Amino acid sequence: MRNRVLCLLLALVLVVAMLPATAVTAFAASEMVSSDDLINCIKEYEGFRSQAYLSGGVWSIGYGTSAKPGDTVTEQEAEQALRAHLHSLEATVNRFADKYNLKLTQNQFDALTCFSYNCGVAWMNQSGRFRDAVVNGASEAEFLFAISLWANNGTVPDPGLLKRRLAEADMYLNGVYLQKSDIYTYTIFDANGG
Repeated sequence: MRNRVLCLLLALVLVVAMLPATAVTAFAASEMVSSDDLINCIKEYEGFRSQAYLSGGVWSIGYGTSAKPGDTVTEQEAEQALRAHLHSLEATVNRFADKYNLKLTQNQFDALTCFSYNCGVAWMNQSGRFRDAVVNGASEAEFLFAISLWANNGTVPDPGLLKRRLAEADMYLNGVYLQKSDIYTYTIFDANGG
């Protein structure tokens, strides 16, 4: 009887091993979704625009989603587009968390999703201070420095982006969902006579 059970188990292992990798569905350990607090923050950060506008060489509409010149949108349609875009970002942030075995809190997940909404997801796939700070559980000061590196407009620090990065840091580090951080601030040094 014992040999028969062992043979059946061995046969089962062989059958599973012969299946193509695509035949077995893998589920991510993380299945987090954006909170309503995050959605409200993004709506505040982006502001609503019913007509397509050009920002940084990219056409956007509503709450900062993709558009074509001449497009128009209602607030309800803009929120649907925002949620749809967040849905794709959620999957990407969840895969990133799983890849590095990160156990994110809701506020950390929201902060990374918010950051990705504004900056894109390339930071997850390339070596860099911000990705390393998230993966390695950096100290507060290291995290603040790393996220602040994503606050430039070209090579010049952008005060609006700095405020947003500090608010995202406050969300990530402290669970505070505000458009402007009450805890963190910044100073820009002008080396050319400042």
